[in-house]
Amino acid sequence: MKIVGKVLDEEKKELQELFEKRTALETLLKCIDLNDSILYEKIIEDYAGVQKKFDHWWSEMYKKYNWETGDSWQIDFNTNEIITLGPKA
Repeated sequence: MKIVGKVLDEEKKELQELFEKRTALETLLKCIDLNDSILYEKIIEDYAGVQKKFDHWWSEMYKKYNWETGDSWQIDFNTNEIITLGPKA
C-alpha cells in the first residue's frame, strides 16, 4: 500500500455520501423480498446510478490530481489520503 495523494474535504464528503448510499442500497437488497420485482428493480436502478457516480468521482479525481496508476485505490476518510494497493499489471 502506498499513499498517492490527498483530496479536499469537499471532495471527500462527496465520495463519502456516495459510499454511504451504495452501502445502504446493498443492505436493502439483502433485506427485501426478492419476489417484489418492482422494489427490487428500483433499488438496482438506484444502485447502478450511485455506482456510476462513484466510478466517475474516482475517474475525475485521478485526472485532476494525476495519481500514480494502481490496481485499485482506497480513501482514508479520516485523513483524505488516497492509497493504492499496488502497481497496475
